[in-house]
Amino acid sequence: MKKGLLVALVVLLFATFAHANRTRVATMGMTDVFLWDEENIFFCPALATGYPNEIIAEMPSYPPGYEHSNASVGAFLTNDEMASMGVLGLVVNRSTTTVPDGFLNPIPSFDLIYAKNLGGFGIGGMLTFARNSYSYEPADTLSMEQSTSVMGITPGVTFAMGEKGSVDIGFEYHMISFSDKDNVAGVTMESDGAMAMGANLRAMLPMGQYVYFIPYFHFGMSNLNWKTTTASTSTDVTECDGSMFGGGVGLNIMPFEETTVLAGLSLSMASEDNSDEFYPDSLNSTSDMTPALVFGAESRFNSWMTGRVGARKTFFASHKDENYHGDKTTWASDSFMLAVGLGLNIGDFNLDAKLHEDFLFTGPEFIGGSGNPPSVMLSAEYNFSGM
Repeated sequence: MKKGLLVALVVLLFATFAHANRTRVATMGMTDVFLWDEENIFFCPALATGYPNEIIAEMPSYPPGYEHSNASVGAFLTNDEMASMGVLGLVVNRSTTTVPDGFLNPIPSFDLIYAKNLGGFGIGGMLTFARNSYSYEPADTLSMEQSTSVMGITPGVTFAMGEKGSVDIGFEYHMISFSDKDNVAGVTMESDGAMAMGANLRAMLPMGQYVYFIPYFHFGMSNLNWKTTTASTSTDVTECDGSMFGGGVGLNIMPFEETTVLAGLSLSMASEDNSDEFYPDSLNSTSDMTPALVFGAESRFNSWMTGRVGARKTFFASHKDENYHGDKTTWASDSFMLAVGLGLNIGDFNLDAKLHEDFLFTGPEFIGGSGNPPSVMLSAEYNFSGM
């Protein structure tokens, strides 16, 4: 029985994780928990057992952003089809924990991942490290220095539920350090015990042979306090505390061979409190609530082409600001996002694209146009073992 559950878990992971990446998520409703997808390993590293000897490259989105911060590459290695020695992975330059506005972003980052199946369940862990620094030295005088570093750990476990289902659980904890020193003005700002942590839970529950019911829940909190020291040696502490939780339910349906349809409802709520020791009037509190309907579908047209379409409808989304004096500002809004994607499948190589809306409706700009490329997001995968 124990061996049977292990085989079921391995077959499930290896069969359903194929052709998974950030672009696929973006073109199927923008919610990765409703899919078996590479993005899931970052909340539950035990799921890395679904990536045998594979390279996944997330190319810069359009526009590329600061130092191509939205591009990354990952490699996953294992010894055989059963991953008897586990799966080892390294991901470089993935976006990680952010820092307060005005401080240096932690780029690039490194994620070291290991996962292994242990008779009916899998375990995994991820170590994250990111660092960035900047200094300005005119006339051989160090006048400005900035630095940021993040160290994190994310353990996870996945349980097989019968022959096809699973329950995935992950926890994360990040230690964060950031500083900004202006030697000319005599001002130093540096973090004061900054940290972030969270937990994630997802279940993929089979309802018959071709339908999965997917509930999920996530929770996170952060403390990004920093202290400011001036030339007069006075110290001011700024507190920035945040929390976020959410969840949802969805269906993943496979009505035909090589076809997947998903639909779901998600809800996220976040709040942030900011206060200053010396300037209490700067205290403010913000909160957001975002319910959304999610839809996605993909189908392989032939042996080398896959089509995708996804939509996300946000309704009754609300935002509230409240300052020290009790003044409140509240507004609500709705939004709709539609995405279309194509996948090119040639043997063990896959290239997925999210198509540019302007390109779809107006075509290319041949003369004097630089803002109308065919795609706005690209992901590439190559499996070099044939597994």
